[in-house]
Amino acid sequence: MPILEDWFINERENLCGAVYGHPIPRHEDGKHIKTSTIMQLNMHDWTAEVASGRIYYLGKPSKEYTEWLIKNGWDSGLLLKKRLEEYEGSNDRG
Repeated sequence: MPILEDWFINERENLCGAVYGHPIPRHEDGKHIKTSTIMQLNMHDWTAEVASGRIYYLGKPSKEYTEWLIKNGWDSGLLLKKRLEEYEGSNDRG
């Protein structure tokens, strides 16, 4: 399953971020992509299914996106802040 790092959700409900382990060769590790529209977002297991049918594992969220959510009163911002802190607290993640 491909992993998105430094991800955020744009105004058109696409996931954007650096992808790793994508099965399509043109999406090299670290390449910034925009997915098709999000169909299902599961914050319990940190996965998202998009309109193309692909499922992404959500790694570290974008710090700026997390701060924006919190500033604008979105409860999910606090969940992402915790997720971000987990990554920042672990120096062995790549």
